[in-house]
Amino acid sequence: MASTQNRAGNLFRAPRRGDTVLTVATRWYDPAVIVATLDGVVDAANVDTVVDVVLDRAMLCCSLIVDLRAVTYMSISGLEALLLLHGRCEIADTRWTIIPSDAVQRLLHRFDTTGVVPTTTCLEDGFAAAELHVPIVQVAGPGDEGRIA
Repeated sequence: MASTQNRAGNLFRAPRRGDTVLTVATRWYDPAVIVATLDGVVDAANVDTVVDVVLDRAMLCCSLIVDLRAVTYMSISGLEALLLLHGRCEIADTRWTIIPSDAVQRLLHRFDTTGVVPTTTCLEDGFAAAELHVPIVQVAGPGDEGRIA
């Protein structure tokens, strides 16, 4: 496995083959808001899956939150996918934002100098950016016939 060295002498390595696992999950929080959660490594080998799944969901909603907090590595292909998502969301008039991990934040800091990709720091801020107030669901007591209040 090839590794590179920066000026300070720190070694960096590309992800090993076993490290390239990516999980994509989507969840509807509201009829108009979807949260897509990515976990693992986003690189050229699996970026098409990210684009297919996330774009497919983005076209069905008014607001999209892409949670990347569990992404441990993102290649420039992943940034290209985010820029493609940005363009498609503009065309579809879909509000969207990402919650970046440290690895994604470093990539954005280096290559998205104009701030095209919208970011938030947590899921609550993502809901605020989506202009959604998540209701608190409480289960009613025994005298209320088990209804959801």
